[in-house]
Amino acid sequence: VGDVGHLSSAAPDLGDAVYRQGRFEEALEIAEFSRSITIAGDVDAEVRGLGLLARVKARLGALDEAESLAAEAVRLAAATDYLEGHATTLMNQAEVLTLAGKRAEAAAVVREAIELFGRKGDVVDLARAEELLKELEP
Repeated sequence: VGDVGHLSSAAPDLGDAVYRQGRFEEALEIAEFSRSITIAGDVDAEVRGLGLLARVKARLGALDEAESLAAEAVRLAAATDYLEGHATTLMNQAEVLTLAGKRAEAAAVVREAIELFGRKGDVVDLARAEELLKELEP
């Protein structure tokens, strides 16, 4: 009871499920809630919450803010040794860039994610990233 540390890490999962259903306003509420209870220095919760918030903001048309949030998430994730989390954060950034019409930038970010997924041996997410790259490149 009262364990907000774990809640702030789990809330983005719920937000992501809601986001994938196209319920962006509800996902925004969850993302903002997650960010409000994140303990300073909990990089995992910060990165996941920022990634969700960035994607939601992009879907709702706040593209400049979304790009800034996504870049901050990538900056935080890059400072860790958590390859899969870093790669996932890059994929979130690529989604935001794609929504902003910046396909070439998104493709470059996906290539970074592919390298990290490959180093981690995450063949499922690697294949997903490679498929996205095919869609982004002319």
